[in-house]
Amino acid sequence: PPTAKNSGGSHNALATKTLPMSAKHFDGESTLLEYNTHNLFGLMEARLTAEALTTVRGGRRPFVLSRSTFPSHGAHAAHWTGDNAATWEDLKASTVTVMNFAFFGVPFVGSDICGFIDDTTEELCARWIEVGAFHPFSRNHNALGSVPQEFYRWDSVATAGRNALGLRYSLLPFFYTLLADAEATGALVARPLWANFPEDSATHGIDAQFMLGSAVLVSPVISEGATSVDAYFPNGTWYSLFGVLNEYDADVEGLASNQPLRLTGGQTTTLETPLTASNVHVRAGSILPLHSFGSMTTTEALAAPNRLLVVLDGSASAVAEGHAFFDDGGDAATADDGKTAGRTVVACSAAAAKGLSC
Repeated sequence: PPTAKNSGGSHNALATKTLPMSAKHFDGESTLLEYNTHNLFGLMEARLTAEALTTVRGGRRPFVLSRSTFPSHGAHAAHWTGDNAATWEDLKASTVTVMNFAFFGVPFVGSDICGFIDDTTEELCARWIEVGAFHPFSRNHNALGSVPQEFYRWDSVATAGRNALGLRYSLLPFFYTLLADAEATGALVARPLWANFPEDSATHGIDAQFMLGSAVLVSPVISEGATSVDAYFPNGTWYSLFGVLNEYDADVEGLASNQPLRLTGGQTTTLETPLTASNVHVRAGSILPLHSFGSMTTTEALAAPNRLLVVLDGSASAVAEGHAFFDDGGDAATADDGKTAGRTVVACSAAAAKGLSC
């Protein structure tokens, strides 16, 4: 059929690299034209793959990753944002895309870290892992023919990766809880600041920073040559996670050495951010579930004790609350309702005067 779409930028036919639009599908009841169903292909492929893997693996939960999506995709599979380029513009777009997909109902999403098309650079790759480590799905990936971009190829990128990914691994129980919340209620995992602070008009135009749930704020450097970032902190008291966690002491290489540990919200603060440093803050009043530090695999982390980070604002009346979701990781067969057996939600509260209770 006629179309104004400039497929591939070369005025190709609409059926380029796909089925003819006149092809017919049959769903068991009706005959459906490819023209009307083409955009459903990725969703159907992801859904059927997830269902098949669940069946052949005895009910164990699968991991499926797909580029093509359609509404409801997030119930079946994760998503990556496709063939981005190794450019600063695409680094900036990555967080916007991740937040958009959260609103589309696809919470487990991330971009190709360091860029897929073209050659990355040392600086770009370092800054990208400092963003991508805190997107729900995190993967370094590039095209054949592009320069290799493993983090260890540059000392600075290796240091940036160790710092950012080390914190990500500690935060995995927090990510897991956010994803369980997304499944249960549709809650956003990665979200814009205004989703948590809609009454604060200063947050409405911010798309370079993002939050994880309602507790964690990420303020990356995403401009070439920059060694600082002007970060907005909404109302509340905020603490640097690299400052409060014991594993990030003065001997850890590559962290920002002159950042304030504690910040008061409602204002913009300039954060000095050397090439190897990330800016991740937690809001007072939160309780975060964490893995023990230093685990190289989730199997190793799950065998070690978990931690709770209780964040109070320093006042005598300070309180905090949070919850953690635990299951068997999907390894056991699912129940008849499709839910993994052995699910547990642990709710915790803390008060300066009374201590912690869970």
